[in-house]
Order: sequence, then structure tokens, then C-alpha cells
Amino acid sequence: YHEECRRCSSCNQKVSRQGMHFTAGKILCSSCDDLFGEFFAPGKRSGSEYMHEAFKAWDEDKSGFIDTGELRLVLKAIMPNFSDRDLNDLLRVIDTNGNGVVEYEEFCQWLTKENPLEFSQTTFSHYVAQLMREAGKAREKADLCVDEIQVREDGVYFRLRSGTVRLETTAFRNESGLSLTALDPEEFISKVECVEDGLHISFNTGRVITLDGKGELFGPFEAPKGFYIDGLRTKPVSKGNVKDYVAGIEAAPLPSASEYDCPCALLYTAEQEYLRSLREILAKAAVDVNGFG
Repeated sequence: YHEECRRCSSCNQKVSRQGMHFTAGKILCSSCDDLFGEFFAPGKRSGSEYMHEAFKAWDEDKSGFIDTGELRLVLKAIMPNFSDRDLNDLLRVIDTNGNGVVEYEEFCQWLTKENPLEFSQTTFSHYVAQLMREAGKAREKADLCVDEIQVREDGVYFRLRSGTVRLETTAFRNESGLSLTALDPEEFISKVECVEDGLHISFNTGRVITLDGKGELFGPFEAPKGFYIDGLRTKPVSKGNVKDYVAGIEAAPLPSASEYDCPCALLYTAEQEYLRSLREILAKAAVDVNGFG
């Protein structure tokens, strides 16, 4: 290895030829090999006598704490695919006092855990996903999912599995009769758009249909990640028989999605008046509350 290539994959410092350690194909200095080798070789344990030395190595600007940029540098060296989202989630776990940086005591507590990089069960995104899955299953059990879309002479209607029929908007009509489509049990609406030739509706199965009618153009509106379109969001207007225009969509959570759009989850929680859950979501997001936009 050239001198410039002999850098520790953890602390990024140059390593002498004699001080190089190879663990799972990674170059580590002696201190990081003893301290962080467990990331690469399961069962290898760190030595507490190297903890302070490792903290100093990670603290590149010698500020006395490890900030997000320094944590990113080290973790990216260890695992190039480690995403910024994972980094933010991990920082929330390590930063127990919530000041946005990793202090020495927090650093020690984190690295002495059995598996320091196992944090998925305590993250904000995990909490949101758990809450949304419960809400999605409750809606499914109550037969509140859409199973038919109808365009009548007076507007667009959604029929639910429970038998309830809702008027969604008067801005799009079929004055010559009725056009409709039924949803299969595994289908949900993923996109809706009103164009000149009709109402275009896309489903998660890849099916796309066009319902006949005329009205004010709107969209396209797509369901956020982890949600399906449950209705049309309208605003009032007065144009003869037209009482509203479509300004957006109503979204509801899927019962078994792997990931949910966090801003949409917050909006859904607030609109459904899950006040306790809303407080808990905001508490979980305290480190990065501006991420909601």
C-alpha cells in the first residue's frame, strides 16, 4: 500500500505499515481494530482503555464532541451505503441529552452496547411506521377502504367497502349517464388526474382507467409513500351547479407498508385527532422537527 492509501477505515488517520490491521477487508489502525472491530467481525469485543483515544480520533476538529459531519465521515468509511437518514436516526439514539452532538459519555455508552449499529427499533421513522400500520389495519377492519369510483351527473362519488357512498367533488361530471370502476380487494388508488379526455385513475397494480366526463382540470395528484388516495380534497366555489374545485387528495395509510412519508403521517394524525400520538410523534422528532417542511 502507498503511504497515502494506508488510512484507517474508521478514523481516517494514516497507518504505518507495521500498524496496519486487516479485518473483513478493511484497513484499521491498532486502536480502531481493538475498539471497532466488532462492526466487521461479530464477537470481537472492544477494549475500554482505547475509548478515549478513539473519541479523540473521531473528534477531527478537537472540539470536545463529535458532530454530525464527523460521525458521517467515520460511518461512511465503515459502511459506504450508510444513508443520511440512517445517520440522523442513529444520532437520535446516541445523543441522549438531545443537544445535537455526541459527547464523550454518550460515545462510551453507545459503543459499549452489544450491537451499536442496531437502532431500527428506537427510531422516529420506526415509531411513525408502527403507528400508521395500526391506523391502516383499523381502517381495513372497519371496511373504510374505497371499492368503487362513480362519475354521475352531479359529480364524483367514492363507495366504501362498508357500503357508504361519499360525494367527493361536483367539479367533474358525466352528464350523459354513469361511468364507474370497481376496485379488486388488493387494489388501491395511487394517482388521480383530470384531463381533457376524462378522469384518469391509476392503481398500485399498474391498472390505469379513464372515466368519461367533463370538468375543471386538476392534478396529477399522487399518494405519498406508504399511503393511498382515500378521497379528494376540495375548496368551495360558486359556478352554477359546480360547488367546489379539487385542490388535492385525502390520503390514508396502508396497513403493511415498509415506510411512510413522515409529513403526511403527521398531517393524518392531526386530522384524525390522535392528539396523544401527535404529541409522541413531535417528541420523537425533536432533534429534526424541521424535516417535516
